Amino acid sequence: METTDGGLHWSSIHAGMIDDSDVMSLLADRAQAGRVYASACSGIYRSDNGGEIWQKVQGIPYTARRTVGNLQGPGEAGDRFRGDTEGLWKTADAGSTWDRITPADWSVTAMVVAAGAPDRVLIAWSSAA
Repeated sequence: METTDGGLHWSSIHAGMIDDSDVMSLLADRAQAGRVYASACSGIYRSDNGGEIWQKVQGIPYTARRTVGNLQGPGEAGDRFRGDTEGLWKTADAGSTWDRITPADWSVTAMVVAAGAPDRVLIAWSSAA
């Protein structure tokens, strides 16, 4: 949903998303004006025009598509992290390719860049084991 009048009126902005996608978080890209990422139960979506049209980010294993959150890292402009039911993943190319950087049995539930230590990412997770 989007508002342009301080919340008096709302309009749906989900063109390009699967209709029943539950969006769990949004990330406005600070390196690319107008680029927004949405994490959803059906994967990650990217909009390059402020949410008008969404494209599903490819390259995510089907079993790991329930993405709880996205995080823009403090490093290079392309670094993004995503937490899902199969760990913490990192991309350096705006989501074209992803590398898992935690064990696969970690279900990541929250992420944050550490205050005062911008090279550290803190995660909350649970293990299936």
